[in-house]
Amino acid sequence: FERSVHDLHSFIQLNHQIPNAVWLGSKPVAPEAFLVAMAKIASQVANGSAPPEKVTVAPARLATEKYVAIDSQEIWLWPIFPMGFHSEHLMELARLQAWTLKPAKRSE
Repeated sequence: FERSVHDLHSFIQLNHQIPNAVWLGSKPVAPEAFLVAMAKIASQVANGSAPPEKVTVAPARLATEKYVAIDSQEIWLWPIFPMGFHSEHLMELARLQAWTLKPAKRSE
């Protein structure tokens, strides 16, 4: 896990973005799952606990997914789409990309 944290840090420093997958040995892990596990460990360590010897990386869902509509015929009735338009996998793609949503930075 420590090696993966180091690799993730290096990737972010170099690319200024979170990767599509974080590698735990030879297994790709969804970045949201890895970051949730990392946050739990950071919280424990910040509260005085030692880092755990074993780490569980459980599937995670981001709150931003709730802002992506579920695919249905109704969402394609917006006037910008031609009558009868339906894009089978577009909403799933949007859901996969939802983790890239970021709050806007306030400029002064």
